[in-house]
Amino acid sequence: MHFFTYKTWHRLVLLGAAGLYIAASTPSVVRNAVTIREGLSLSNPFSSTKYRFGDLYGLSFLPAFRLPYHIYPTHSPIKKSGPGHDLCILGDSYTLVAQLQPESFHGIDQVRLVPLDDVLKNTETELPEPTKPSASILVIETTERLVRDRFGVTRSTNSSVTGSPRPVTTTVAQRMGHLCSVFLDNLFSGTDISFGLETLLFDYTLFRPLKEAKAAFVYACFGRISERVLPAPDGHRLYLKETVTGTTTSSFSPIDSVQLSQVVLGLNHLHQCARQRGYSDVFLSIIPNPVSVIETSRPNYNHLIEQIEHHPGLSLKVISLYDQFRTRGHVYYHPSDTHWNQNGVNAWVSAMNQSFTSSSGQDAF
Repeated sequence: MHFFTYKTWHRLVLLGAAGLYIAASTPSVVRNAVTIREGLSLSNPFSSTKYRFGDLYGLSFLPAFRLPYHIYPTHSPIKKSGPGHDLCILGDSYTLVAQLQPESFHGIDQVRLVPLDDVLKNTETELPEPTKPSASILVIETTERLVRDRFGVTRSTNSSVTGSPRPVTTTVAQRMGHLCSVFLDNLFSGTDISFGLETLLFDYTLFRPLKEAKAAFVYACFGRISERVLPAPDGHRLYLKETVTGTTTSSFSPIDSVQLSQVVLGLNHLHQCARQRGYSDVFLSIIPNPVSVIETSRPNYNHLIEQIEHHPGLSLKVISLYDQFRTRGHVYYHPSDTHWNQNGVNAWVSAMNQSFTSSSGQDAF
């Protein structure tokens, strides 16, 4: 007895394929799938290995770079009695992997992490109001790779930054329209679709030996690797390719005075909005691209971080890591990840503590 006709099976297959395509084009679905599978034991064949060993390993699957990646929360050795400041960090993935908490600082009662891109793009996330207007610190953290794209463009007044009332989506039709708009934006970005499909279908530990064997063979025989990854000349680490060869994301892409001024104006605008919001101190912290501080002998470095941090028109206070990281850059970054390692996080937390306590030449705590 046949429960389904051929036409029914055909429709079910098409429906399933459409559902998979929609899921793969939705970043939140892909992220949640990875997060759930990362919670499984490595011995589980259905666990995820995409980020356990570094995101660049997850792109290349070169077995030599299957190096465990984990960041542990830091704890300040100095404890402060009495009420402290509140800290809000507008940050990106560097902040997310840092595992920050109030105990990381000696004078902070509360730490809030807010996605920087969500605020800049005027999505559902707002620049939060300070809980202690006279004792609230805002840190704007951005990777060097994205600082030009984030701040070097002309933006209309952003209600999520300024804190002015945003239009409220009240009807189901409006909400569905917003969701459809987001979906269509993702639908036609082929790279994201490919990444999503690969993650949902093949990001399982049981496929890892096959992926590694294929990647090792192709690299050994043809010198080819994932198009988003670039091996270091000494072969000891991997870089995100766009930090070396990109247009606005590369450490070696020239920047002229006009572009630099646009970046500084964008940063100053966010600083002004934060002060109007009620923050007592606002800091900027640019995290260097690994290649900027490790491959110091490469020619044509654009010195973007130095030009921003020392620009006479910059109104923000600066938490700088560039000079410290450039002396021994390889110490602060994981060989198979775009992000820093435990040493890098510890150095950043230490620099923040020093900047907070010496703010405006005074003991902020």
